[in-house]
Amino acid sequence: MLIFITGGVRSGKSTFAEKLAIEKAKNSPLHYIATSKRNDIEMEERIMRHKQRRIESGVHWQTWEMEKGLANLHTEIENNRVVLLDCLTTLLNNELFGLTEEGEFHFLGEKERKRLFDSLIGALHTLQLDRVLIVVSNELFYDVPVKDETTFIYTAMLGMLHQKIVQLADEAYVCENGIPIQMK
Repeated sequence: MLIFITGGVRSGKSTFAEKLAIEKAKNSPLHYIATSKRNDIEMEERIMRHKQRRIESGVHWQTWEMEKGLANLHTEIENNRVVLLDCLTTLLNNELFGLTEEGEFHFLGEKERKRLFDSLIGALHTLQLDRVLIVVSNELFYDVPVKDETTFIYTAMLGMLHQKIVQLADEAYVCENGIPIQMK
């Protein structure tokens, strides 16, 4: 089963996703795929808030810190489990942008982006087989139109991922102001 949840920054999507995961788990083990990099104080605080919320939920979460490379994770997680990936936006950023060994900025070319798209969709599809997979992402499409090509390509690719995931999903939600709205 595949469930997709999107919403703006601080819209309540992660809180909703965690509650939904607990509900779907029915006391079976929960898995949390964390995609954020600890690159500044604000992100460190957000990570700590998310961890604290999971601790306070009263259930055990097996956490997988995966900034990149979901392709083989399905071999580590047993069937009949609930898996929460938070979040696709950050995962795409981590995969698409990076530094070379020389420390220079690197952005994937067109062929690499196509392979990345197929790889991400394939990994998500495989993870949801015999499991409940909940994917959280950010809704970036209401923002001011982007002017630079790199950001345009990133948002376009994220939009294509959203569309494909929703097409494959059993359920899809958008969160606004802490209120989840089921769209599919």
